[in-house]
Amino acid sequence: MELQNLRASSNSTIEQLQAANQVRTEDLKREHSLALESELKALEKQLNSLNLELKATKDDLSKAKASLDAARSEAESLTKQRDEALTAAATPKASPEHLEEIARLTSELSRSKDDLHVATDMLNLTKASLSEMSRKHGKELEDAAKARAEETTKLRAVHDEDITTFATQKSELSIKLSDLEEELATRKASM
Repeated sequence: MELQNLRASSNSTIEQLQAANQVRTEDLKREHSLALESELKALEKQLNSLNLELKATKDDLSKAKASLDAARSEAESLTKQRDEALTAAATPKASPEHLEEIARLTSELSRSKDDLHVATDMLNLTKASLSEMSRKHGKELEDAAKARAEETTKLRAVHDEDITTFATQKSELSIKLSDLEEELATRKASM
């Protein structure tokens, strides 16, 4: 009878340890899930912000390219007009009006070339900005992935430690139960 009570008590203790282990494991899973969900929301918010920034930069890049194309087209047109005016001026019939036209076209060509340089510089700056933003975004994603991996490793270590602790306790209780059974058998034999 005592042995049955002892076994029942030991089994009850083992079941309590297993239940406690199960509860702890579920708590850890729930905490890990909540942490991942929170981090995911933060990363989604950051990604949306970066996507908006990327879209704005792409729009700027498109505008800069359009401006550059327009400036090139205008420079080509003015160069052609200047060359025609120079050709006309090279003939002996060059009039003061042609010379004025050549001067005006040369001046416009110079302004168009300046605009072309400005548009080219703007395009290069936009490209550099886009490249830097892409690099930063990649770095942020890499850092976030590392943080998630570290958190997972920590949670696994805690879980493994709990399992080891419960296994040790179970082993100790089994040894204690075995010792008590031997003691009980010894006492019964001596009675």
